Amino acid sequence: MQDCNSCHPQPVPQAENGWRQRLLAALAGMGIVLSLAASPVDAKPQPHKKAKKPVSSPQDAALDAQNAALRAAFQKRYEGLGFGHPLFLADCDTASETPKLLTDELLARFGKEIKSPKEARELSAEMAKMAREGDGAFAGGWSFLKKGGGEIDLYYAADMPNWQTPESWLAETLKATGAKLRAGALPTRGEMAPILLWHELFGHCTEESTAVLPEREEESEHRKNMCELRADIAAIVGVAHDTGSVDAMRKFVHMRAIMVFYGDADQEYNYAPQLDAVMEKIAETLGNPQKKEAFMALSDKQLLALADESHKAVAISGKEVEEALWALDDAQQARAGKLGGEPSPAARKVLARVAEAEAALLEMPALRPKNTYIPQPKPQR
Repeated sequence: MQDCNSCHPQPVPQAENGWRQRLLAALAGMGIVLSLAASPVDAKPQPHKKAKKPVSSPQDAALDAQNAALRAAFQKRYEGLGFGHPLFLADCDTASETPKLLTDELLARFGKEIKSPKEARELSAEMAKMAREGDGAFAGGWSFLKKGGGEIDLYYAADMPNWQTPESWLAETLKATGAKLRAGALPTRGEMAPILLWHELFGHCTEESTAVLPEREEESEHRKNMCELRADIAAIVGVAHDTGSVDAMRKFVHMRAIMVFYGDADQEYNYAPQLDAVMEKIAETLGNPQKKEAFMALSDKQLLALADESHKAVAISGKEVEEALWALDDAQQARAGKLGGEPSPAARKVLARVAEAEAALLEMPALRPKNTYIPQPKPQR
């Protein structure tokens, strides 16, 4: 999943309405990339030539078909929320390898309305850059100028690419620990792909329509953390509803905990305790037949409302975000043997949560590396 730090869009002309500015304020600095294109029409528009799709291997072709079906289902569900902004949901591999195909799709959908095909090419180029430089699924916002004036304001997103596997997310963790993955410990690809679409579409692509996030003007680690927290909560709620279980998301949250600790993920994902609390509530609901029946009957819009309520219940302040980052740093220093003393109570909680995740996902070597902190019993008084 890609964040805003990976892309730096150029300044664009000011629009007559305020949607561009509101979206910029709402999304910039979060776990969602915002790129707003509003280029003037070329003096001599270049004709657009349709691209040909590369021939896939039988294995990739089967995966392409599965991905296409999943994207179509999530596109329909997202549109059913009725928030009013179009969604352009693309194949991440196509964005990376054949962005001209994205241009074809954009022109087929918006070509009669937008001022110039160049704008579609610019969005395709932006998505290609994100797909090539990022680490998988991503989302963002874009604006096209219309022929008759005004704008088409949309969200765009891409799914989990074919090359990516759940195992590839943990490369630094495995390197740092010398561990091996436990069999069946990670979500399968079939479980991971919907998790990421819930995160990107129902999390990031609805941030303009929620009131539970920090103030839009606040560009801070707090806002970044809370946006990513909300997106993961949307995934917990959505996946639990679709599968009747929190098992896949529990594995995913274990991944989050150790990825942050070992550097496989940015610190803006440092909120495993909050996700644990939400999962505990959802698991409790699923364990009660009457509550489960009511939960499974919720519409997607009601699920998103539940995600927002859950976010409000576990969200932390900017000061608490800073304290959590300090605790993470202390825990990392303790593991590296560089702390120069005993870890703080908060750092001990981090170490305990990481140890829980390691036990669930990893087979640790018999002789652990030097950077393994083992708590010492306190002397009795």
